[in-house]
Formats: sequence, C-alpha cells, structure tokens
Amino acid sequence: MDTISLPSTMSRKRPALISFLPSTIVKKRRTTMARKGPSVSMGMKETTTILDLPLDLSALILDRLDRRDLNSMSLVSKSFLSVSSTYVHKLTFSYLLSFRIFTKLVNRFPYVKEITLSCLAIDHALNAISNSCLNLDTLRLIEPFCYPDEQTLQNISSSRLRNLKSLQLNRICCSYTARPDQEMMIQFIQLFPLLIDLDLSTGIRWDDDWIRKLTEKFPNLRKINLHGNKGLTDVALTALSANCFTLQEVNLNYCRGLTPQGICTLLRRSPQLTSLEFPRFKIDVATELAEALPFAKKLNHLSLKVAMRGDRILSAIARTRPQLTSFKFDHSYATDMIDEYTMSGLNQLFKACRGLTRLELTLPRIGSGILDREMSRLVKHLSHLKHMEILSSLSGHRTLFSLIRNCPSLETIEMRTASFFPKNCHNLSRKITAFDLSGSIHLRTN
Repeated sequence: MDTISLPSTMSRKRPALISFLPSTIVKKRRTTMARKGPSVSMGMKETTTILDLPLDLSALILDRLDRRDLNSMSLVSKSFLSVSSTYVHKLTFSYLLSFRIFTKLVNRFPYVKEITLSCLAIDHALNAISNSCLNLDTLRLIEPFCYPDEQTLQNISSSRLRNLKSLQLNRICCSYTARPDQEMMIQFIQLFPLLIDLDLSTGIRWDDDWIRKLTEKFPNLRKINLHGNKGLTDVALTALSANCFTLQEVNLNYCRGLTPQGICTLLRRSPQLTSLEFPRFKIDVATELAEALPFAKKLNHLSLKVAMRGDRILSAIARTRPQLTSFKFDHSYATDMIDEYTMSGLNQLFKACRGLTRLELTLPRIGSGILDREMSRLVKHLSHLKHMEILSSLSGHRTLFSLIRNCPSLETIEMRTASFFPKNCHNLSRKITAFDLSGSIHLRTN
C-alpha cells in the first residue's frame, strides 16, 4: 500500500516489532570463538534479525504489509524508516497541523509523489513542501482555503514544487477571510508551468473568458476536469481545442451550458483525445455523434448521460466502430416508459466494441426475466471485460453466470439494484476479486 492518511495527532508510542515476521527470519546460531590458548574455547549465541538482512530483502518483506502496519514499522528504527518510506508515495492531511509537525512529516517520506491538503490555511503547508527535498507530481487542494501570501508564492516559484505535473483544485470555494477569484487562481496556477493535468471541478465558477486565458498559458495540457462549471458555453470548448493541441482527457459532467454541437466540434478538432465525459442532454445527440466520432480515432473512453432515444445513440456509436475500452451509458434520466431504448441498441454496441474492458450501464425498462435472458446472451461478445456495473431491476441469475463463463478476465461485478442472486455467488470464480451486490433484495450468503 502506498498511501498514508495522517490525522491531526500522531502517537509517539513505538509498536512492538517481530509479531508479523516469519519464523525463518529470526533464528539462532552457535559459533565458537577461540581464545589465544589452543585448548580453551567458549560457546556463544548470536541472534540474526531482520535488521541484519540486506535492504533489498527487508524491502521485500515490508512490501507485504498493509498501510497501517507500514506506518507503524516506520517508527521502529531509522533503518525501517529508510526502507518503509520508499513505499509511501501519497500523503493525505485532513486536519490542520503545526508547521513543525508538518515539516517533520514531509521530510520523513522523501519518496512521496502526491499530497492532498484539506485544511483552511495552506501557507505553512506549501512553505514546508517548498523547503523540502520532495519532487511532487500531484498536489490536491480540497475544501475552503485562504489564498497564499506573497512570501509563499515566492517560495513556490523558486522550489522544486514548480515542477508539478498535476494540480487538482476540486471543491475549492471561498474561505471566510479571503475569497480567491478567477484572476487570483490563474496567478496561482501559473506558478506551475509544467502542468499537464488540471482539475477545476465543483469550485470557483469559471467562465469562457477565464478558460480562454488559462488555456493560452498552458498549451501542453493533456487532461482537464471542468465538472460542475455550469456557466461554460461552447466558446470555452473552442478555446480548449484551439490552445491545447495535446489534449487527451476532458470531463464535462454537469456543464449545462454546453451543446452537442460544441462538444462534437471539440471531438473533431482534438485528434489526440482519448477520454470524454458528456454532460446530460435531454435532446437527441445521435446525428452529431455519428459525424464527430470518426475524427476521434484514439478515443477509448466515452461517458454519456441521455434522456431519450437510447437506441439511436448506441447505433450511431456502433456504426463508427470506435476503439473503445471503457463505456458508460446512463439512461436513468428518461421519464417516458416508451423511451426508444431496448436491448437491440446494446446488441449493436457490444458487437462493434468487443474490446471493452470496463462497462457501466443503465439497462432498458423491460421485464426482469426477459432482461436477464437477453443480457446473459449479449455479454458473450465481451470476452475482454474486467469491470461490469449494471444499474437496473435485473434478476441477475443468468447474467452473472454468463459473465463468469464468458469473461475470463473479469475482476469486479457491481449489480447494486439486482433482485436475485444465487447462494454463495461470491465463490463462483476465484478470479473475481470484488462483488458489489448491496442492493439485491434476495441475496443469500453463508
């Protein structure tokens, strides 16, 4: 495990060593030590412990520990701290710590690549990170925070922190003392000129003009998350496609000011795009998709939320035969029972996209028994599937067995609102590591 979440206080008590070590590691051996006289000898005992092992062998042993044990082991000695710290790549701070404690913790784990800060005052945290030997790739700032002062900004600009690759400002909102506006946030983001991943979701409401200014400063952006920015229009998408030539992943969930035409224009103008999440549309987007998808030859993940004409949309996707490996289709917003969404549309999609490894679906509203029978037949086309999530009143007996029989790479199954599953279903396949059947009203297990 490579993540440690640190609370506001840490216990100073050192844990007992040894209880988890295999018996072959700690052993006793007898040696004979000769004195100067030829006839005098003395038997002595020596103990070989894990501390005597080479560092690489100790690392292999510690690699089998979970997060809590690894955190405890790092407190045993400097040797264990040196070995265990190589496996800690993420730190999460959920509470405000003093500058001294925070600095000590940051310096204790020199191999950390990602830090998450969820506290109001971040000045001392950013200063401690700037003054450390860390070479971070990702910095996540969550919840309200005061805009950093000038001294903190100068420290960042002259430290390794300016080499940051990913900055996530999700759920950032105003603090009670200082509210950062778009201009201030752009100045802050500009401190990291090498950014390729930017998360601006569900926080300050960005508008088209600020997105244009931001993308002009970062032409090498590869991933941007604009989730929840309801004020954006197609003008922002035009700026994205015009300024960011290497754009690969875009999340537009809940960007209600966008139109299908604007998003499909982004698809046509961004040939490097590999992942796209659409906002929810209450209109038919099949025509626009059919025209734009052939331009996105590298697209492998597509997420759609639609409220009507599901079959037309799925057929339009199937006709373009995209090289999708991940597909999410949410049709739960439909209000009309006759919503033109049937298993026929899914049949066309599955036959056209046989390379899918991840699939999340809201199934059509038809009889539960018919739905189970049809779905068990269709999943035979998905031999590469690894993760399956179904939201439906599906009686999943046949579907479950068909998935296990026809999808040898399957690892996780989520059928949260299914109405029936057989006894001991979690023991049906050893390759499946996770079942989530929490909504099954007739689930029976030992």
